[in-house]
Amino acid sequence: MKKNVGFTLIEVLIAMAILTSAILIVSNLELRSFLRIVRDRDEIEKIFLLKQSVYNVLLKAQNEKFKNKNIQKLEKPELSITTVIEEIPPKSSLKDYKDKLRFVKVQGTWKRDGYPQEMVLTAVMLRPLDDKEKGKL
Repeated sequence: MKKNVGFTLIEVLIAMAILTSAILIVSNLELRSFLRIVRDRDEIEKIFLLKQSVYNVLLKAQNEKFKNKNIQKLEKPELSITTVIEEIPPKSSLKDYKDKLRFVKVQGTWKRDGYPQEMVLTAVMLRPLDDKEKGKL
């Protein structure tokens, strides 16, 4: 009698099922990683735009009068940027410098997955010189 050497149909089907499930798990992980990278890239782009707004305020305020509140809406990415220049609060530890410093607060709001998101950046800037003070220099 001759003995057949090889795999049975059941063994081949089980091996294929194990291989298929392993490939599905790996491809699912890859897809989630890719989606996370895209989401993080959007977040980094929004942070960059907020930082750019802070730098614009700092540069413009030194050269010209800047409005105390400025609202800017961007379409791509969908982002609303609100820039506010505030006085130093009386209870702040910087109250001794209130005539020389100002707070710059930049708030960005957007929607991600239907939920509102918000980020606030705060910087300290030197108060721009008045015309009288510029004349003394």
